[in-house]
Amino acid sequence: MPSLKEKRNRAVLTVIATTTANAGGAAVPTPGIETGKHAVYSAAEIAMCVAIYNIYFSENISKDEIKEFLMKNGIATASGGSLAFVGTKLGHSAIAELLNFVPVIGWGIKAVLAGSITASIGMSCIGVCHALAEKR
Repeated sequence: MPSLKEKRNRAVLTVIATTTANAGGAAVPTPGIETGKHAVYSAAEIAMCVAIYNIYFSENISKDEIKEFLMKNGIATASGGSLAFVGTKLGHSAIAELLNFVPVIGWGIKAVLAGSITASIGMSCIGVCHALAEKR
């Protein structure tokens, strides 16, 4: 059985891979479809949290169960938090649409924004899973 340190290292690699993918996707200029791309980023972030949970606990968890887990542990919240998340994604989409028209620098800013959001979610999930695994 892997140690907590090994699990954390594997989880960090998962966050790095997902962050890189989301940031890479964000860097590509796609005027008019930024909102759709954010749905894909959100799905990737949920899948990343599922993978992190599986690394720490060797248990399969469904999409609905991971959402409940994230809400229960303060990473995501119901109702008001969902509105804030949607608002954040819509705001990010609007800014990304504008940045599409600023070659290179704007595309780089889009990548940094998407990557930082994904990395924040992933590292928060690692923090919660690691703390829970230490208690077991």
